[in-house]
Amino acid sequence: MIRRAGDLWSRHVAPGLRGLAPVVRRAATVLSIGTVLGWSVAALGAVSAIAAVILGWNEMLAIAIVCGVLLVIAVPFVLRSAAYRVSVELASARVVVGEPAVGRLIVANTAARRSPSTRVLLPVGTARPEFPVPPLDPDAEHDDLFTIPTQRRAVLTLGPVTSVRSDPIELLQRR
Repeated sequence: MIRRAGDLWSRHVAPGLRGLAPVVRRAATVLSIGTVLGWSVAALGAVSAIAAVILGWNEMLAIAIVCGVLLVIAVPFVLRSAAYRVSVELASARVVVGEPAVGRLIVANTAARRSPSTRVLLPVGTARPEFPVPPLDPDAEHDDLFTIPTQRRAVLTLGPVTSVRSDPIELLQRR
């Protein structure tokens, strides 16, 4: 009986669900844009709207409207995507303990239009330093020098580099 149920599932139900995979992936991408603060503001707005309707409180309606306006204002900051070419150069792959390792992060705009300002995360071991990148004209580059402290012997992994766009309040964030 179990084998027959599995056969029914694989022949009739599973093919229909495979068509939903792109929709589920897209929904997951859209939902991942919200930060913890963004989801909290959305929940506060929803609860306030419900309370305003049920209890008739104008104050709750005002809170719901402010939360909604904040979220709507945050959307344009994360809508536009940017195309970057990022490279990391190290002065030396090996360093002596106590001497800092020096590196350079180069971010180039490969798009045909001006890129928006963003932040770039470069994981170095367990640390996650952020580098602000200003708006870049087409084919323009921005570089940052960085140092990695070496207090003890270790093998550190650099990368992968991640570009992060967010609104000023960080309600929404796109990686």
